[in-house]
Amino acid sequence: MKLSIKQLLKLVAITGILPVIVYSCQTQRPVIMTEHLFMQYKRVNITYPNDRINEMGGAILNEQVTYSSQMEETLESHKIEDTTRLDTNRVYNLSGVTVASKIRFTSVREGHVNIDFIIHVPKELISHDYRIQLMPELMYRDTTVMLEHVVVLGKNFIEKQKQDYQDYDAYLATIVPEEDYDKAFLDKQGIAGDMRRRQDLYWGLYTKERNRVIDYWKWYDKTQTRYNFFNSRRDMKYRNLYHNYQREGDYAAIVKMTQKLDTVGTSKVYYEKFKKRVKRDPYFKINREIVAKSVPKKYRDLFFSNTRQTEVQNYAVTELDSINIAKHRYFFDDIVMNEMKDSLRDQVFQKEVPYSYPENVKYSITLNEPQDFTYLYIQEYPVEPDMKALRVHLKGRIDAIDNSGYTLPQTDTLSYLISSLEELADSTLLQQNAVDATYREGFESLVNRDYLGAIKTLGDYNDYNMALSLACQGYNQQAYTLLKRQPQTALTLYLNAIVGSRLNLKMEAVTNLEKACELDTSLIYRCMLDEEIKKLIADFDLQERLNEIEFKNMN
Repeated sequence: MKLSIKQLLKLVAITGILPVIVYSCQTQRPVIMTEHLFMQYKRVNITYPNDRINEMGGAILNEQVTYSSQMEETLESHKIEDTTRLDTNRVYNLSGVTVASKIRFTSVREGHVNIDFIIHVPKELISHDYRIQLMPELMYRDTTVMLEHVVVLGKNFIEKQKQDYQDYDAYLATIVPEEDYDKAFLDKQGIAGDMRRRQDLYWGLYTKERNRVIDYWKWYDKTQTRYNFFNSRRDMKYRNLYHNYQREGDYAAIVKMTQKLDTVGTSKVYYEKFKKRVKRDPYFKINREIVAKSVPKKYRDLFFSNTRQTEVQNYAVTELDSINIAKHRYFFDDIVMNEMKDSLRDQVFQKEVPYSYPENVKYSITLNEPQDFTYLYIQEYPVEPDMKALRVHLKGRIDAIDNSGYTLPQTDTLSYLISSLEELADSTLLQQNAVDATYREGFESLVNRDYLGAIKTLGDYNDYNMALSLACQGYNQQAYTLLKRQPQTALTLYLNAIVGSRLNLKMEAVTNLEKACELDTSLIYRCMLDEEIKKLIADFDLQERLNEIEFKNMN
């Protein structure tokens, strides 16, 4: 039922309820920055440097298989008009897939090989808002080694990353380190109040004790004055009485003397009378003095200590007092909150910095504009005994500033067959020393790439295999000197070419190489396995000369 405007207003006036007008619209889904990566078929890949059919002896073995799928127009397939949006109701077809399987030789030098490859990142995968992490993995046998990463950054991603770290640093700045607690959380006003209370306590105790001492000595002086007055009156009466009896005795003696009587003993008689008189009167027995029993209890300790006003002891506020007070005078609520913030460092970092600066980075670049990116990756890797081959592939991930991501498909795997100079070991010398266990041990050390062990064992033989051991370990001058004393066989000349190249004796190396190949044309096929020889061929344009030697031998 439809209501007119007038009816609607009347309904509002009666019910007081405003009808809700319900409408619908299509909810706009937010754009995800990595969405278009799901809509395209470009991929990161790795190839050998100068990857092409090798014209100089086949150092790269290449097998390539191509699968194609022709796109057909059907009711389920549609032309892609907006590659930045993913429509889950559509079916997208890829025009083709190419799978390449390749093998390359790499030479051992001083116990290491160089693994080199070129990383290719198409511009379609690069954006100002992206970070691309490329993670090579090296494999041999059942072992996988993560190599250093290559990182390609967009300028917006860099700015966002910097801002994230600034936000996190701002959070860290609010955390007070424990050594600064006294500055930030010490309740100085509370400490001052506690100190004042303690000072007031000590002052009160001192003044109270001092007043008690003063009162004691007032009582003491007053009491002693009274006692002194009594005792002096007693002494005065005693002396007056004594002298009265003495005068009477003197007078009686004079009377006797006038009467011609004996006066001996008269003074003693009167003295005895005096003593009887004193003994008879208790007044003369009283001697008033202050004793402990007569002192009030509140002053009795002062009576025994005889403490004077100037000797009253006091308490004083010390550094230990301030330390003890400070222990319990912090803003502990703030400390608890600070410690909580400190304990949440990792969680806050994960929240504030979703994309941290990566570790284990070999190379990082910020591209100002999206463009195809290539990088020559070179990694030196130590060779272990019995290590015959290495494989490398590349994994990767793209992260965007809106926290969306895209895991790159793993690249093709490149294989590296390890070639080393010990392959040039002369087994005929072993046959010549077949009964020599020491030589056999040294030869086995050489072919097992224990070059130092081979040098130690073969040191007394000074033959070609000893020179090869020295060259494998990088002792080029010693190897060169020893080779000069060896017969000029194909192996001796070839090794001399390698060592001479290392010692920058280029022309001599070229001559020795040509002679070696003339004596044994199979060495022509090895040339691409040894870096020094490859460089000699390239620098002196020797490929045509080697081809002539090979052709001449075939005829």
